[in-house]
Amino acid sequence: MAAAPEMADRYDYLAPRLRLFVSLDIQGSTSFKYASDNVETWLPIIHWFYIETQSTVERSWLKIAQRLRHDVPAAEPGPEPVFWKSAGDELLFVK
Repeated sequence: MAAAPEMADRYDYLAPRLRLFVSLDIQGSTSFKYASDNVETWLPIIHWFYIETQSTVERSWLKIAQRLRHDVPAAEPGPEPVFWKSAGDELLFVK
């Protein structure tokens, strides 16, 4: 009779792995929001931050990866960190 497979073999997502988390937020956003009496003042800025941050992370990762490949030819940095979740004005990326 064959032995039962290990949990990590059955469920790949349970296997240990190293993760890089990147957290980005707007410094002073809480005081900025409280200083404004109108959501129309700060909401476009938060929205812009969400959109611009994603493209900035992608562009920055491409530059980092290119430099790493040049400096360490055997290195393979892989794809850029991806958006994981937000917590207010904080954006979290994972790789």
